[in-house]
Amino acid sequence: MVADADASIGAQADIEEEGEGAPAADLSVDERLDVWGGIARSFAGVIASDGFDRAAAADLRNLDPNAAPPGAFYRLMAPRGILGAADEPPDLEFESKWQTIIGGAALMARTSRDLDFSDRSPHSDFIPVGRALYEGGTQGRSTPFYRETLLNQLLAARGDAFRLKLAGAFKALSRVRQHMDLRELAVWVLSDGYCEERFQEARRRVAREYYRSQSYAESMSRGGGQ
Repeated sequence: MVADADASIGAQADIEEEGEGAPAADLSVDERLDVWGGIARSFAGVIASDGFDRAAAADLRNLDPNAAPPGAFYRLMAPRGILGAADEPPDLEFESKWQTIIGGAALMARTSRDLDFSDRSPHSDFIPVGRALYEGGTQGRSTPFYRETLLNQLLAARGDAFRLKLAGAFKALSRVRQHMDLRELAVWVLSDGYCEERFQEARRRVAREYYRSQSYAESMSRGGGQ
């Protein structure tokens, strides 16, 4: 089991883009967030890969942002060097943020080996988070999958409450076949309490894309009725 997980991590490392390893200490806040976004995307690839251990995937699907994570979480994180130095106290909030991201990726990933890798992976470069929340697996739907009241609560939340609401959204999305841009998601989650400018940018982008999807669906509905 452990060997399978290690093999999948090693295989994924061969196809990751340059610059997606552990952030260098001299990177700016913006650069560090962008690197972390790339790491989140690569995690999605690892979880969806053929060799990834199913028991580990199940553990990751059950990640609770406010509870101690299982070993499978640290197995993913440790090779990236983003856990901090051994002589430093753990940054529990930083780990909680990554638990939210990885748990969401694991929930949205598909486990069937009959599917192509692109279908198993929860990541898509072309589907913003806001659009994913609106569509919930059905493009052009007339009513939002993730209700507007829930979206407003999510957009207003910070800290633990924000991460718990996101975890709830992932559970709902796990019931449908929905991809999203996990780099965008990671920047949104990791910038909370770390970089207010990037957090507000990400928050506004989620709202814009949600309502852009709604506007598109309404225009299609009106056009179809003519």
